[in-house]
Amino acid sequence: MRTAPILLTLLLAPPALAADLSGTKTYLLGRLDALNTSTARLVQASDAYYQLAKGANFDYARLWKTNPGGVKAAVEQTRAAWRDASPRYEQIEGFFAGQDPFDRLDLIIDAANPGTEGGVDHDVKLPNGTVLKRPGALFNLTESALWGLNPRYTALKVKLSARDGLGNALPDANVLKGGVDALHAVVGQLRQTARTWQPSTAYVFSTLTANVPTTQDFLEAWRGSRFVTGGASQTQEFAAISRLNDLRDNIGSWQVIYAGVSPQVRGRNATLDAQVRSGLKDLRTYVERLIAREQRRRFTPEQALMLQQEAQDRATAIAGPLTQAATLLGVKVSGQ
Repeated sequence: MRTAPILLTLLLAPPALAADLSGTKTYLLGRLDALNTSTARLVQASDAYYQLAKGANFDYARLWKTNPGGVKAAVEQTRAAWRDASPRYEQIEGFFAGQDPFDRLDLIIDAANPGTEGGVDHDVKLPNGTVLKRPGALFNLTESALWGLNPRYTALKVKLSARDGLGNALPDANVLKGGVDALHAVVGQLRQTARTWQPSTAYVFSTLTANVPTTQDFLEAWRGSRFVTGGASQTQEFAAISRLNDLRDNIGSWQVIYAGVSPQVRGRNATLDAQVRSGLKDLRTYVERLIAREQRRRFTPEQALMLQQEAQDRATAIAGPLTQAATLLGVKVSGQ
């Protein structure tokens, strides 16, 4: 998720105001280890599908005719692995989006648009030697391949009993393997970068003041997705997992990030600290209620627009207390 650039200047402050963020880093490293394990399983699953396709000399019609059960199982296992990996990244994305030294890696993994709009020069080389020039975020690329969202990445239309026609296709095995292998490799780079990263109070508030306003962006993407518009959706992403789930997971990361400085804020102004914590909690609870309702029925585009505005109003209400808390700890937020 992209964020507007924000300039923060750490003012001179008594040493007592410095937050102990060692627990924040430990938490992040543990989650990154779990993500790495998950993307490794995704690699194994995509490799199994690739070997089936390779064994049929990438003749997908023949492969489907001779081994439909094995092919379907391989695709479903890869989809399940993707559905495990993607939320694991969303649960820690709040640490990275728009922030050095992680920004470029976040773009590659989960935020870049395809082509020149992507803002990052990252190509994907496929096993057959083909190079995808700036294909965009790797989670989006692999989702498009796995669920048949982009005809370029689809090998064969088949009936897999998918709802709304979503996923009734076999992915191009070269695209899938190339994208998954690249994703796992970049997650490894992210882990390595995080090991040498040292969080600071300024970083915490830079991250939060940049990312909390992106609540609107999550809901904007959700409104245009299949979860609201069904088969009429024109997007090639956010079809396998609702963007509401992604927003909930990101808010969870914001709560973890703020928890690192909460004791310092509370020691200076308990009311202000409670405002920030309750604001984040209430925003997450609101999104969780929307998720529960979405599981029972589909929102109309008109309803989704109203819900987007309400969510954004809740996020905006958190911005003031966050800025005050930053100032309280000697961090000046400017340039918003």
